[in-house]
Amino acid sequence: MEEYKKPEVIVDFNENPYGKIKININYKENLAKERKIKQKKETKNVLFIYMDNLSRNHFYRQYPKTCKFLEKFLSFNGFTPNNNSNSNEKYHGFEFLKYYKFKGATLNNAIPMFSGVSFEPNANMVSIVKDFKNNGYITANIQDICHKELMSINPLEKYTYVEFDHEYASPNCDPNIYTYGYSFSGGENGIFRKCQYGKESFEYALEYAKKFWKVYEDNKKFMRIVNTYAHEYSGEKSKYTDKSLRDFLAYLYENNQVNDTTVFLAGDHGFALMGVYKILEANDWKAENDLPVFFLIEPDNDKLDYKHQYEQISKNQQTLITAFDIFYTLRWILYGDDYKNLPLNGNKEDGECLFKYINPKERHCKKYKDLDRGTCIC
Repeated sequence: MEEYKKPEVIVDFNENPYGKIKININYKENLAKERKIKQKKETKNVLFIYMDNLSRNHFYRQYPKTCKFLEKFLSFNGFTPNNNSNSNEKYHGFEFLKYYKFKGATLNNAIPMFSGVSFEPNANMVSIVKDFKNNGYITANIQDICHKELMSINPLEKYTYVEFDHEYASPNCDPNIYTYGYSFSGGENGIFRKCQYGKESFEYALEYAKKFWKVYEDNKKFMRIVNTYAHEYSGEKSKYTDKSLRDFLAYLYENNQVNDTTVFLAGDHGFALMGVYKILEANDWKAENDLPVFFLIEPDNDKLDYKHQYEQISKNQQTLITAFDIFYTLRWILYGDDYKNLPLNGNKEDGECLFKYINPKERHCKKYKDLDRGTCIC
């Protein structure tokens, strides 16, 4: 069997009678060589951590260890890893306090985020993963749910699915943790923890992510990690992935794995499932539902030093932004200042690159209410 056709994930019962998941990334040497020819020197890696059903405030409640780590990036001085041989290497983080969801749930926000169009029946929805592959990136989709995308795409007639080069999803179809639908007590949306062979299922996803990032260290990479632990009814399950997420990020930065990488940590919407918050229509639920979590971390480099970032991005932290702005920031990473001039499915007026100043006078609640895209409680 050719190396790249071997299974990357197996359940091994030899060492442990209860089973243990073993992960081995199949390095696709020919693909790596082919993609490297297409790479542009000035582009950066992208690590995108997608947090489903998680508001900014609930992120602070459920992820205190991860928040404490991210806070190191938010000061003017930024963050320098302890063991970084280059003391001038710094990373700067930005938290967008008025990142606003569109009316609806996952599809209404994930489609603009990764396809650049509004979720409508007649819209041509093409994943931006296609652009990353065409520009020489090795791509990976790593998630803790039993879908080939971060949402079910079965009802999307005009959605063009773009296959990733590496995927981690099938282990989450294990019947021990997966039940289709929205059961309160079981399955991926249930209130019980997704324990899988001695670990949370999300921990295995992060193990796969860490190994993928290392195996393709000489290639440009687009890696998306999908965390759906908050997509349940109690509002409490996501806290069991806090330490593993913090440890994963700390490993990447302390071991110089992300020197040339833009890191996104973004949600699609706040708590939207039925639960005690929604039943009681608590004020905090109403306020949080429209405001998902969103951090962006960027290293200093020749193209964007911190002075420029601070002048542009920091102003945008207090401006109403949407999933379209995330999409155009991804486009900017690929195409630079041509990010709106190249072939594009969507309307270029819907969003802007976050590395450029966004006039807050052009972003107001009335605009999005008039477009019937949301309630805009912020």
